Amino acid sequence: MVQTADIQPGMKVLEPSAGMGHIAEMIRGAGVEPDVIEIGGDRKRLLEAKGFNVVGDDFMDTTETYDRIVMNPPFSERRDALHVRHAYDLLNPGGRLVAIMGEGVFYGSDKQATEFREWLDGVN
Repeated sequence: MVQTADIQPGMKVLEPSAGMGHIAEMIRGAGVEPDVIEIGGDRKRLLEAKGFNVVGDDFMDTTETYDRIVMNPPFSERRDALHVRHAYDLLNPGGRLVAIMGEGVFYGSDKQATEFREWLDGVN
């Protein structure tokens, strides 16, 4: 994921829904200190103990923009689609978003999956 994101020194990078910080650690390994967001109190404290810049606890409230967003969003109730669409809106011009997603949004016949695919077709 980090390689696909093509993270370069000086870029502003976000890892939302950071959990225990595994993706953030890989971003750090690429030479950039990412901002992270985590809603879970224990995980948020763990991220702070690891020295990450925790910039919030609810990604969907985030309005800051970024050059790169690398994410593994929650999948339940099609939240991955909602999170990816929100992340896309936070990208700076020329930015890049790399996300792990459930396959349901790509094959499901429900309204959220259909709307996500229509949106995705429009941004490609």
